[in-house]
Amino acid sequence: MAGAEIRGATFSSFLECLAELRGQASMVGVRSALPRRLQEDLERGALTRVGWYPLADFTELHAACDRVLAGGEPFAHRLGRTTMDRETRGLVRYVLVLTSPELLMRHSHRVVTTFLRGVTPRLDLLEPGRCELGLEGMAEGSPLVFSGIAGGMELLLERAGARGVTVAWRASAGRGRVVFDAQWG
Repeated sequence: MAGAEIRGATFSSFLECLAELRGQASMVGVRSALPRRLQEDLERGALTRVGWYPLADFTELHAACDRVLAGGEPFAHRLGRTTMDRETRGLVRYVLVLTSPELLMRHSHRVVTTFLRGVTPRLDLLEPGRCELGLEGMAEGSPLVFSGIAGGMELLLERAGARGVTVAWRASAGRGRVVFDAQWG
């Protein structure tokens, strides 16, 4: 493996949610703005929901979306929330209601490895209602990708009962590390 990888379902959900939020024509425009190799992979169904693909390809998908729609980090954040909502339907949503934000974050390594591999998570519980989740190995990510992850984290924490959730991210020195600072009331 040459770096961090992301689950194929995330690509599918991203495109489905993009069509839901901005319309089918926008989704088609974003697909057309992808590098030729990714366009061809999508057209022939080479990106499956259960496969693992380079994080760099997901970064390209975010970049194409931003080139076409110019939504920047705010839209990436919204898209991350919407995508996580789609990915956590059914039993997962029910289980989230039975947990707490603190318990969810204590098990964040399990959540992270559901969507990413080749990444090392590290959780620091700073105080009640606040933690930092560091992810090493995210060198192929981008501010758009990180904003989408922050949006997804917010949604998960809200589903676990947190109120007033904010998740901010910052790049950190060393090995492609990004840190997500989550706070809730």
